[in-house]
Amino acid sequence: MKKTIILIAAAVAACPAWAQKPEEGDLNRQMEVTRDYEPTVNEASKLNVKPDMNDTVALRPEVTYKIHPNPISYGFEVTPIKPVSVSLDNYRQDRPLYLKVGVGVPFQSVVDAYFSSTKNVNGKWGVLVNHYGSWSDRKNDNGIKTPAGQTFNRIGAYGERRFGRFGIGGELGYDYDKISRYGYDTTWTLENFTGRNIDASASALRQNFSTVHGKIYFGHAFEDLSYFNIRFGAEGAYFQDRFDMKEADVKTFLDLGKRFGQRHGVTLHAGYDVYKGSGELDGYKDNILTVRPMYRLQGGKLEFALGANYVLDNDGDRSESAFFPLFELKWRASDGFTPYLKIDGEYLNYGYRNTVTWNPYVLQGVTGRNTSEYNGRIGIRGGVSSSFAYHVFGGVSRYLNMNYGLNAYLMLLGDGANVYQALYQGNVFGVSQRDVTMWTIGAELEGRISGAFGLLFNLQYRGYDVKKIEDQSAHIGLPNLTAGLALKYNYRDKLLLKAGVDVYGPRDFDILFMYTDGASASAGLGRTHVDMQFDVYFGADTTFRRGSACSSKGVTWPTSGFTVTISTAIWASICSPA
Repeated sequence: MKKTIILIAAAVAACPAWAQKPEEGDLNRQMEVTRDYEPTVNEASKLNVKPDMNDTVALRPEVTYKIHPNPISYGFEVTPIKPVSVSLDNYRQDRPLYLKVGVGVPFQSVVDAYFSSTKNVNGKWGVLVNHYGSWSDRKNDNGIKTPAGQTFNRIGAYGERRFGRFGIGGELGYDYDKISRYGYDTTWTLENFTGRNIDASASALRQNFSTVHGKIYFGHAFEDLSYFNIRFGAEGAYFQDRFDMKEADVKTFLDLGKRFGQRHGVTLHAGYDVYKGSGELDGYKDNILTVRPMYRLQGGKLEFALGANYVLDNDGDRSESAFFPLFELKWRASDGFTPYLKIDGEYLNYGYRNTVTWNPYVLQGVTGRNTSEYNGRIGIRGGVSSSFAYHVFGGVSRYLNMNYGLNAYLMLLGDGANVYQALYQGNVFGVSQRDVTMWTIGAELEGRISGAFGLLFNLQYRGYDVKKIEDQSAHIGLPNLTAGLALKYNYRDKLLLKAGVDVYGPRDFDILFMYTDGASASAGLGRTHVDMQFDVYFGADTTFRRGSACSSKGVTWPTSGFTVTISTAIWASICSPA
């Protein structure tokens, strides 16, 4: 940019006698002054809301706290596609402190607190506290009302420092979770059954888990593959429960990546995971090696990816390997029409820690079998500006050694006759496995009316083919039908109203029966049926904000404000009659 300054000076006489003619080149001189434009940044500021990087057109509903059956995790989860975006509705001036507190009915509590850096251009750091608790009692089918509290808590800190393109980062945290095996005793020992003196106190029903976890990594952010990227590091966790079941996990990894030209890219991931039990879990160990090369081609509207995932699993007594083809083809015909085809798979560890994460009510020390999961899906997604988005899809998944729970149930022999009395010896689950093939069709629709009102609807239907063992069928407890409708209304960023319903289709579970007369025991299998369930929820979030006068004028003043959100909610479960 050039700036031109023209200076003109003239002498004008007050009377003709004083008039003089200036000499040429004296005052009537034109001067041109130039300087290259150099942009400067007086103050750099980060968004404290990260851009939504999910390649999806449909926005997932906000995470809420409510009491209803845990969402079913199939592994076959399809995430719709959308461009990278930053929602201005969620943008706030930089505030280093965020605090959310809430209560629910039945009595629940929630706290989310974050304190983080917002203006360090060479890195980031922060601390967090998350808490959720449910403190209600539940009535068993024998009419006895027993404690059913549960709480999930986490504290943590994270940080990252960049040195040009290279950086170092890490995380450190502690989790404490507690559940109540409500209505039941916590042990399998026959001594508790002979006298029929079942301890149903809160302390006897309690199971708790604590985990110390951390992560450290070095390398590039894999945001620009025009230059060679490398990242390596390790993460670890030490886990234990109330019954001295302990497990240590260490995972190391190496990632490499490079783009060639504007269209071709290659990445490589290698990882080695070690799982080792101690205490009452001393006999458990597992080692998993993973190698995943990947090639990607981006050619305008067409995107193509091809690769493979190779896994070698060795626990000291056995060794097995698995190979998963990776393929993706996507054609962005327009913003409103993007068909795709995707094939992938993964190998899942089911040591004690991961088994408890899947189902915290498993009997202490029970581990599942590692699962191989193969997925194939095809679908179409698109949207119209920001007001409407859709996603329809179908697919098939194949599970080798799918883990499913067997609810344990005790039948105590009556005195002097073949009469059995039902006694609950703990709302605990055993774990069994079957090979399962699953077919899925589904749709997701999202609509927005202005920036205040929005809705999200999803519907999925699944069919299952469960392999028989010795001509015996198994009931894995998964519904064929799942659906959900969520509504949200945001009033001037001060009041957020939420309502919705989640639908779970009928399910059948296997039950593990234990028959005992106090001196000996035998086992058998049974079946129980759960009717269709509707979970209706309502919620309201009220936000109070305080900031300096500067921020109201658009001047960034990140250290002057804080945000507090108070939430109230009511949840209800409505089950169809048996």
